[in-house]
Amino acid sequence: MKSNLENSLQCFEYWSGLNVTVHDLTGRIRQILPQERFSHRCDNCRREKLTREKHCKTFDIQMLQNEVWAFSTGGYKLCHAGLLEWVMPIIDSGRRLGIIFAGVTRPPRDLKLLHPCLTSVVRRGVTPDDDFDPVRAGWIMEALRILSVTVIHDIREYDHGQLQHNPGRKEIIHRFIGEYCDRKDLLERLARKLYLSVPRTVHVVKEETGYTFQQLHKAYQMRLAAARLRFSNESIAYVASQCGFEDVSSLHRNFKKYFRTTPLAYRKQYSSENTPPEDVMEIGDWPGRPR
Repeated sequence: MKSNLENSLQCFEYWSGLNVTVHDLTGRIRQILPQERFSHRCDNCRREKLTREKHCKTFDIQMLQNEVWAFSTGGYKLCHAGLLEWVMPIIDSGRRLGIIFAGVTRPPRDLKLLHPCLTSVVRRGVTPDDDFDPVRAGWIMEALRILSVTVIHDIREYDHGQLQHNPGRKEIIHRFIGEYCDRKDLLERLARKLYLSVPRTVHVVKEETGYTFQQLHKAYQMRLAAARLRFSNESIAYVASQCGFEDVSSLHRNFKKYFRTTPLAYRKQYSSENTPPEDVMEIGDWPGRPR
């Protein structure tokens, strides 16, 4: 059965005539949307990626990831093929969860109507849309803002529903570690969450889950690292630092253990649009993975 969020996305697509694609930067959005939402379905984009995949990745991921904070309430991007998309970050309490893309279409003749806009070096232009309506473009942006808030709401509802469905320390432990796995003081935070001392928390984690705190922590760190490797062009060193690893060698060692491949090889394998959009929690050897 379709989720309410998926129904909302389909209604938006019907109204706007645009296709919606989502980049999941944490692995949490995949809990509430079908897998096909995470890859481009536009024929123009697919054709372009067959011959210009490197340029698409550099623009879509590297440049956009670096600049997305500049338009945290929404913006536009004009790629090297001259195709226009609306862009809406999904940000919850200062944490970037993902990005919503809506497109593609032809840009207006006057690019000043697109603000803010991330523009690539256009290799070849497309015929401008002389009927581009800036008022309607604003409506689309506002609708995407609402969808962004809806995504955050549905993630929280999903988490709350999971706890209500089967309340207990085990679920609390899994979800807390999953959400804060990049924090250096994770164990102390979890202890406060459970109203326990740190030593007692270590024992409770083992009793409730069957795995040590270190095993669960590393597993969820790998989930976050896999998402950032797949949906960003951040350096391996930066991914390691942002996921709570002490250094690159620590990330490399653990990543190879869980995914049986290196971080760089994983990025190359799953960067292609032709690769099935598997959930990073469904592959690899995951100690403590919720079943």
